Amino acid sequence: MTYPRLPKHLLKESLAAHFTLEIDDRTVIERMRTPKNRLGGAVLLKTFQFLGYPPRQKPDIPPQIVEWIANQLKIDPSLFHEFRWKDRAFRHQLAMIREHMEIRPFGANDQETVAEWLFKQGNELTTRKEFVEAAVSKCRELKIELP
Repeated sequence: MTYPRLPKHLLKESLAAHFTLEIDDRTVIERMRTPKNRLGGAVLLKTFQFLGYPPRQKPDIPPQIVEWIANQLKIDPSLFHEFRWKDRAFRHQLAMIREHMEIRPFGANDQETVAEWLFKQGNELTTRKEFVEAAVSKCRELKIELP
């Protein structure tokens, strides 16, 4: 594992495994009022769950993921283009999603905690890849959003 990224192309099996809406996911999504916000919120939720952090921008999200989620919600996938990334509704949805996932943003204290933990690992982490994997795992264990 390296730092999590969204793959450009996904097989149907991967879409089903990582981007299928669970019952608990749907209860969060149902709180979103309009179809474009439900679709945008659902895409945000599932990509956040996959990555451990919200995607930085909409173009980072492969159309396959949007279509897969839109089909589950029976919403036109083109409505995702109308969903405004990083606006007030987005920030509200992100707060709801963090609460749903029981995860919090990465803060200064977390940086210190993770850095100290990594330091204590000593010589066990011999490559950059191992270092990144350990940091990602520790953040997930602590339920901290990846920086």
